[in-house]
Amino acid sequence: MLEDLSIPAKKQTACKVRTIAETLNTTDKQIFLDACNSEEWSAVLLSRELRKRDIEISDRTIRTHRAKGCSC
Repeated sequence: MLEDLSIPAKKQTACKVRTIAETLNTTDKQIFLDACNSEEWSAVLLSRELRKRDIEISDRTIRTHRAKGCSC
């Protein structure tokens, strides 16, 4: 009955941090990724500052990325 029981394959979902990073030039990409991975920036403050620069990303998305809860 349970012969086919196995751990499901991890679902590959898009990570908005990675998606945004791919649209930036090399310098901006590195600055963006460093800020997203830095605990010195609060996720709320970083999200707010990025929105001022027309980069729409939520603080929740940043926190998920930092916690390695995304597909990165």
